[in-house]
Amino acid sequence: NAENGITEMLRTGRWWRGNGEHVAEFEKKYADLIGAKRCLATASGTTALLVATHVLGVDAGDEVLVSPFTFIATYNVIFMNKALPVFVDTDPETFLINPSKIEERITDRTSAIIPVHIYGLPVDMDSVNAAAKKHDLKVIEDACQAWLGEYKGKKLGTLGDLGCFSFQNSKNLPAGEGGAVVGNNDEIMDRSYSFHNCGRPYQSVKRTSDYPIRGSNRRMQQIQALILMSQMERIQKDAGVRLEN
Repeated sequence: NAENGITEMLRTGRWWRGNGEHVAEFEKKYADLIGAKRCLATASGTTALLVATHVLGVDAGDEVLVSPFTFIATYNVIFMNKALPVFVDTDPETFLINPSKIEERITDRTSAIIPVHIYGLPVDMDSVNAAAKKHDLKVIEDACQAWLGEYKGKKLGTLGDLGCFSFQNSKNLPAGEGGAVVGNNDEIMDRSYSFHNCGRPYQSVKRTSDYPIRGSNRRMQQIQALILMSQMERIQKDAGVRLEN
């Protein structure tokens, strides 16, 4: 089934999302799966994090609180925004960010927290969000390894300002490369779409010109979306088997 769909798409020449429907179809299905209002498909988990940190205002000279135990992309993204990663110590039982250590690392330069749900384990998000609210910080969930993971009945990636996922080949939901940003705020998600598509106008990002905001190209390809929709047909069953084991 998936092979037929991919072959058909390749023969039409509609390989990019601008003249094809499959990426938008995947975004809707993935948002429904995760329980988010909106999903933006990206080229990778790294580019998902780059989009999220940019639209939430992480900028030159900022400090971003992050777990020291994660994949290097989490730090690279902060550096790419000309900001500084500040390590919050981990809980030795879970290897997750320890919320009780957050406040001591906050300075007047801190702008965001990136909790990492490493290996699908849920960070104590109530405590992270409480600290963020108290100090007016953005929360970007690195859920790149946490598809279908849950915290108090909600899927990981839906508990902060934005959540980021990876579909790289080593992941439980793989497409070779690929990523996603999920969120519930339309204005933030509109800006995310515009930024990931070279700064072109999109819904609330009005056409003051052909490129009203500074942007980049972080788009997912049609073939990635088709592979992912095929993989999604078994992800819940696979997750159930993994949990049982």
